[in-house]
Amino acid sequence: MGRFGGTERQWTIRTTSSYPLAVRIYCRSLALYSASLSDNLLMGLPEENGYNIDDAIAAAVMEDDLKDLDDGLETIVGPKGLRLSGGQMQRTAAAWMFLRHPELFVFDDLSSALDVETDQKLWARMFERRENE
Repeated sequence: MGRFGGTERQWTIRTTSSYPLAVRIYCRSLALYSASLSDNLLMGLPEENGYNIDDAIAAAVMEDDLKDLDDGLETIVGPKGLRLSGGQMQRTAAAWMFLRHPELFVFDDLSSALDVETDQKLWARMFERRENE
């Protein structure tokens, strides 16, 4: 059980086996490891399950970026994602969330480093995805 609070309210979070995939919190500072983009996206997921990385990449508006990366999904992103731009890091975090199919998203500046067109695409794809689930 953990507690966090604001100035007016305080919430209690209980962790049970039913909660881990129900909520995903997107934070501004993303923890990326010096591994491939795909390894960072799949980190923590059981290998035996079939995950659709391409679908998560498309929902996060990263498909064009993959073409620019030397080895696509197998590109080593460097320590803390050093080889990615701020917008690419934000969209990597979004793709990470999409792969996990949470029931609730909590965002902190999901698209602050994105241009207007990419920002609009990301939100449109996210809402479209939620309606289709």
